[in-house]
Amino acid sequence: MTHLVHQRAINALLTDAVETADRAKSRVTHTANTLARQMQEMHGGIWRVEIDHQAGFVLVAPRIETAIKPS
Repeated sequence: MTHLVHQRAINALLTDAVETADRAKSRVTHTANTLARQMQEMHGGIWRVEIDHQAGFVLVAPRIETAIKPS
C-alpha cells in the first residue's frame, strides 16, 4: 500500500513538472512571436522565429527573401 501511495505522489510530481515545462515553452514561443511581429512593424518584411530548447537558442530574424529591398 505504501508503495502505491509513493508511486501516485511521484506520478503527480512528474505530471506537474511536464505541465510546468509545457507552459514555459509556450511562453517562450509566444514571446518570440510577439517580438517577430514588432520587428516586422518597425522594419517591414516577414520575420521568422526558430527555437531550440535543447541548445537554449532563440532566433528572431528577417527572412532573406523579404529582407532584401530592391533599389
